[in-house]
Amino acid sequence: MGNMSSLQEIAMAGNQLQGHIPRELCKLDGLRFLDLSENNLSGSIPSNCFNSSILRHVHLNKNRLSGPIRNAFKDSFGLVTLDLRENRLTGYLPDWIGNLSSLSILLLKANHLQGKIQNQLCLLAHLSILDLSHNNFSGLIPHCLSNITFELTHEKSLLSYAWYVGYYPTIQETLQVPYKGAKLKDIDHWDLYKKYYASPEVEAQQEVEFTTKRRSYSYKGNILDYMSGIDLSCNSFSGGIPAELGKLSNIHALNLSFNNLTGSIPMEFSGLEQIESLDLSYNNLNGIILLSS
Repeated sequence: MGNMSSLQEIAMAGNQLQGHIPRELCKLDGLRFLDLSENNLSGSIPSNCFNSSILRHVHLNKNRLSGPIRNAFKDSFGLVTLDLRENRLTGYLPDWIGNLSSLSILLLKANHLQGKIQNQLCLLAHLSILDLSHNNFSGLIPHCLSNITFELTHEKSLLSYAWYVGYYPTIQETLQVPYKGAKLKDIDHWDLYKKYYASPEVEAQQEVEFTTKRRSYSYKGNILDYMSGIDLSCNSFSGGIPAELGKLSNIHALNLSFNNLTGSIPMEFSGLEQIESLDLSYNNLNGIILLSS
């Protein structure tokens, strides 16, 4: 496979593949989409392997990958989706994560990651979905997370349709939901479209699971560009809830449950104008519930 120099897409999800991720994949300089999720792959993610500015979407979730993330994606500056959830990864969130300036979806749920959340994470200006839940992160929640705007950018508004897959895993049928966005009419828009998706087939394969309202939903296709949320639940975060999080006026879901947070709910949370799901349960919060008029 390492000799397939023109290969752009690899989709092998939901098989019984086992063994390590082959280093031959590192030779595929034109690769834009990689999905090896839901297999039995083990071992560590090859270091200095997927360092291509062309790579857009990586799904290695639901395997048995272990060890630290190291420098596997250090120079993948064009990466939009990085899904490593439900593995056995250990160590700390790498410092270089803040250099992935195009990153929109970061899913590290259900691993064994630890340590404090560094401010580098706040540099991801285009982030729309962040899931660090079910790990061993500790320390304070960074105030600078409020720097993430979660705004529907001009680039995202150019995408004109979406899919939504219902409550996972009970509803299996896919509902197509049209969006009345701007149309992709001219060559500039098509260039932008291809920047994020290698082909329509890749777009249809792009699927992300995210928990909101105590249920796990699977979002597929362009609806990902309209979803926004942060899930830090089931960790060991302590201290107060940063009042600055109330500036996330465009966020749809915020889950801080099952931590060791203390103090009161910030009055600034009245600024969460688009919030649909707010979960602060199972902490050590006190005070009164303040409702904006």
